[in-house]
Amino acid sequence: MKYVIVIISCFLTLNISAQKQTLSDKLMGRTYHDGLIVLNSGDTLKGKIVMSNDHSDYKLVEFVDTLTKEKKFYKPIDVQYFLVENLVFYSKKLNKKDVYMCLLVNDHLKLYLHKVLVATGYYSTTGITYVFEKPDGQMLQVFNNKLTGFSKKTGAFFSDYPELSEKIKNKTYKFNDVFIITKEYNTWLKSNRLE
Repeated sequence: MKYVIVIISCFLTLNISAQKQTLSDKLMGRTYHDGLIVLNSGDTLKGKIVMSNDHSDYKLVEFVDTLTKEKKFYKPIDVQYFLVENLVFYSKKLNKKDVYMCLLVNDHLKLYLHKVLVATGYYSTTGITYVFEKPDGQMLQVFNNKLTGFSKKTGAFFSDYPELSEKIKNKTYKFNDVFIITKEYNTWLKSNRLE
């Protein structure tokens, strides 16, 4: 009988401590996902990748070795890419900084998701930006606010395709249409390459 009580007691203690960890992680918005990291050295690491769904995920990746439980942090400069579930995060240089960007569209014109810290005098939050990357490596980061001039900057970026550029400048296409813009530009690129 004592053994049963000891075993139940141990089980409850382990269960409670596991719940506290989970609760703590949930409060911090941290989740653990199966994933892998491919380092610039060519090494591939499989384990858990910690995601907090904010801008910090795009500057540093936290990796937990599932065998040793050892935590390591990797900067974009050390990593080619990492995978979390079905998402691929590539190391890229954006505005002269090394960052991670989540690939959303993998075609001639690539579309990435990148999160940034948005701070005012009153609050700070994580903002979503998209990054277009042309086949020649030119990149444009677009924001969802009126201060950054989406129509003007994005229209100029796509000036090699005048019809699309005009739709953006005339505000037929706006920030929420980045997938449509990407698809239309890729269709145009493919048709021009076939001619």
